[in-house]
Amino acid sequence: MLKELHIKNFALIDEFRIEFQPGLNVLTGETGAGKSIIISALDLALGGRAGLECIREGEDSANVEALFLLNGKADLKALAERLGVSAEEDELIIKRTVSRSGKNKVFLNGSLAPLSALSEIGDRLADIHGQHQHQALFQSENHLRFLDAFGGLEPDCEEVRKLESLYRELKKQAERKEEKKRERARRKDQLNYEITEIQRAGLAPDEEETLLVEMKKLRNSEKIHEAVGNAYKGLYDSDDSALDILKQAHGGLSSAVEMDPGLASTLETSNSIIIQLDELSSGLRDYLGGIESNPEKLQEMEDRMAEIKSLKRKYGATIEEVLEYLEKAESEFAGLESEDEFSEKLEKELEEMEGKIQGKAEQLAADREKASKKFSSVITKELKDLNMDKVDFKVDFLYEPEEGGPFAFKGGQVKLNPHGFGRVEFLFSSNPGESPKPLSRIASGGEISRVMLALKNILPGSADVPTLVFDEVDTGIGGKVAEKVGEKLMKISRGRQVLCITHLPQIAGMAEAHYSIEKSFSGGRTKIAIRGLSKEERVDEIARMSGGSVITEATRRHAKEMIKG
Repeated sequence: MLKELHIKNFALIDEFRIEFQPGLNVLTGETGAGKSIIISALDLALGGRAGLECIREGEDSANVEALFLLNGKADLKALAERLGVSAEEDELIIKRTVSRSGKNKVFLNGSLAPLSALSEIGDRLADIHGQHQHQALFQSENHLRFLDAFGGLEPDCEEVRKLESLYRELKKQAERKEEKKRERARRKDQLNYEITEIQRAGLAPDEEETLLVEMKKLRNSEKIHEAVGNAYKGLYDSDDSALDILKQAHGGLSSAVEMDPGLASTLETSNSIIIQLDELSSGLRDYLGGIESNPEKLQEMEDRMAEIKSLKRKYGATIEEVLEYLEKAESEFAGLESEDEFSEKLEKELEEMEGKIQGKAEQLAADREKASKKFSSVITKELKDLNMDKVDFKVDFLYEPEEGGPFAFKGGQVKLNPHGFGRVEFLFSSNPGESPKPLSRIASGGEISRVMLALKNILPGSADVPTLVFDEVDTGIGGKVAEKVGEKLMKISRGRQVLCITHLPQIAGMAEAHYSIEKSFSGGRTKIAIRGLSKEERVDEIARMSGGSVITEATRRHAKEMIKG
């Protein structure tokens, strides 16, 4: 709650410091006294727009300082700590300085902070409803939150939000996997081609050396035939062949052995040589029979060698390296196959998540539409109690189509958002014959305040900000309606703090704390001051509000009767 507000050099305010109380606080004063200026200063402290026009004339800067008690609210303390603000004392001091030099500053508990941090925590500390811009009802994204709170659908919405977050992350993974899957497909095609090419070649580790030998033999077959033929002819197939000459010599040695047995070993050697020459001749004859000139076979070998060279250019310097590349390619291909299986598992998980979300979000959307009928009826009744007899209030559901999307509702594909399917917007008309239009476009400040007042009255348990500020909530009402507005404000203030600017004595009489705003002229300058009223001063102020500037005993007596506290 707002405990203390210190304003200096802001608009017509010179300087004052005021303490507020829990419950219903009312601010009253003559028309033009500057009540809304105080609300503007509070709006600035909560992160509102800062313009040079807010600086008091003749001053270089304006300062607004607000002390909020967190009252042990864990969510507010957690938010403060997340923003880097220590809240050990269970309080938050906000200081905002607006300078003509443009050096505007924000301090949270004495530490310099960015405006974005102030805006974020300011939205959770107070709501200002009326002619200022700090109004949740002007933001259609908050309408769904109000409807869910009314229908008790917040747990379902939170469940869908968590599922949507998981789904969004899964979808990102799937999109990344899909891109990688395409890359893998391209790589697999390349590997499959390479593996098939090498496997089809049927390489053997020593094949290249064998081919080189065979090719050399075929290329030189005629020369080899001629050389071997000459050798065979000289050894065996001629009139004076070496074998014939040796046999003649062997015959002579045989005769000599009979005369000299000492030549026996020589004869034996001669016989061995004859046998070897005979075998050599037979071998040469067989070799000559096997020599062929085969251009077709040579061409096949050359083609095979060209194929081997082509594979070596692509996959390795030797056949051994080509075969090693084949082994690695086969291993990589198998790994890519297993990754495809993982992608299929992720796709299946994504499909299962889509089915789960479809059921939950579809049910939530149906429950919201059902709750909206009662919501519209209750709000309309509340507004009629607040002297808006001709009001037409509706909840409009808007579902964004998504052609080809995975989610469906009411016979068409719809886009999923963190809150489920679609969004809602409050439609409003206070004039008979005029069709309802978006609340944020056509409602006046007083109408907006009363709509929020009605909302706060039917949503007592919703998780709202601890301080509510109503400006112009009593515009265009009086009498019994004013009493009902006061009663609703009192009801809302149970468990939270309410600040209300009012012109009606019926509302002022129900306050737990009453403040008077006064404008004065001194030293050539206009000043605005605020002060808390005692019980007697409250009587006089409410008497003034009831009967004008002349206060009589009758108006005082009536004022005492109006004061509830």
